[in-house]
Amino acid sequence: MFIFQNNRGKKTSNLEIVKAKFMFYINLYGGEDKEILIEDVQEKFKTIYESISHFNDYVINEDEVLLYSLRVYFNSLWESNPLERIDKELKIDKNHNKNDSLEFISKFTNEMSNDFNNMVTFFNNDERESPKIHSLIALNRIGVVMPFILKAYRYRIGMKKTEELCELFENIILRHRIISTRADLNSRLNDAFKAFSVENKSIDSIVDTINELKTSNKKENYWWNYWNNESLKESLEGALDHNIAKFILWKYENYLRNKINSVTGYKNFLRYEDVEKPELEHIAPRVPKEKPSNGYGKYDDKFKEAYLDCLGNYLLISKSHNCSIGNKPFKEKLSSYDGSVLEQQKEIEKFANENKNKDKIWGKMAIRDRRKKIIEFIKETYF
Repeated sequence: MFIFQNNRGKKTSNLEIVKAKFMFYINLYGGEDKEILIEDVQEKFKTIYESISHFNDYVINEDEVLLYSLRVYFNSLWESNPLERIDKELKIDKNHNKNDSLEFISKFTNEMSNDFNNMVTFFNNDERESPKIHSLIALNRIGVVMPFILKAYRYRIGMKKTEELCELFENIILRHRIISTRADLNSRLNDAFKAFSVENKSIDSIVDTINELKTSNKKENYWWNYWNNESLKESLEGALDHNIAKFILWKYENYLRNKINSVTGYKNFLRYEDVEKPELEHIAPRVPKEKPSNGYGKYDDKFKEAYLDCLGNYLLISKSHNCSIGNKPFKEKLSSYDGSVLEQQKEIEKFANENKNKDKIWGKMAIRDRRKKIIEFIKETYF
């Protein structure tokens, strides 16, 4: 019963079950080395739990790291069930004796302990120092590439190469979420993952694989083309998941800042959390006030279908700012944007058109022009 209990007030994790299985096995089959093996496993798990205390559950949890470690250990992205796989490794049969299992416990526990330490470095120390690592983490839902990151830290490939990997992975994950394909990324990345090893620390195979996914021709290679530039461009024309739209606009904000100041580097970098409780504003509101002078042009069927929910009409904004402007007339929104610290809000006036009374209007032309500029930024950054 102790397998299903812990002293942390939480549901028993797979990691805790794995520890219990290891301890139980050592007690049964450890022989004269039992005490040494138990002490070693306990010490490694002590290190693991110290690492866990530095994790933010919204970013990563212990069972995810367990799975990533398992994928690295067996060098396959297809590993999906840690408990089943570990039970298999602890099973004694004609092809597997108790010494093999004890060796697995010792080796896997040691490697996993190092992985947890490396994840603390990645998500805490290096994330604070590197905008490229911060950017990948801010994208969220990056589990498919985390085994690559574990390998990068195990093999000590250096910060420059690690950042290059982060840029590549951000690119392909962002495409995957914008395009919303059901095609499986693991199957396309697995060969590159297996090739990336302690004997071959080059990231060339990873670079080549992701470039193939980005540029593959739809007609010639259907297996790779779900994430290509053509598919991405098509998907950017319509509505986007709001979390993805916020991420893109945060990247666009840093792009504008670098353009304006002609300075690149961390001192000019806006971290994602620097935008207080970021939300996605629809400049032309989905439910406008019914006034001819509201400044949003005509809400005809075309406007509602093709312009309201698109990049050109989305704006990154803090929660407090968004609440204060609601669906007010465009003139009032525009006035509030002028005092913003975000460059993308300040530039809205440049896109707005004038009516015959010289009033600023936010309509189809303004939204189309702004969408075009943001898509050009995406092409420059991700194509």
